[in-house]
Amino acid sequence: MTRQAGYSLFEVLVAFAILAMVLAVLLPGKAALMARVGGGEHRVLAQDYALSRLARLRVEGPLPPGPLTETYRGWRIEITVIREPLPGSTTGQSRTEATLTIKEQGGGPPLAVVTGYLVPAQVIP
Repeated sequence: MTRQAGYSLFEVLVAFAILAMVLAVLLPGKAALMARVGGGEHRVLAQDYALSRLARLRVEGPLPPGPLTETYRGWRIEITVIREPLPGSTTGQSRTEATLTIKEQGGGPPLAVVTGYLVPAQVIP
């Protein structure tokens, strides 16, 4: 009998075993990478919402000093408002600082933290 060209069943099984081991090593790393990419997108959305909410606070009018809490998209939004007198002001003018912190409702590290000043609207004569 002459030997025909090709691979034996044993050689094919060994090749599949090597392929399975390589994939078993690579796939968990790829899954972790995909989870990090998804988390980054979530943080970008939270940052965008925080900036938009801060812009809305500037338009909505005066806010009472102290903490406020809201919920949106499964997030907990903490708004801290601090009112302080302007240095050197003789008319009692003050500035209002707002800090927005967005976290998952279940807790964990903040997804976004934005701080800005809320300036009162100026009346143009």
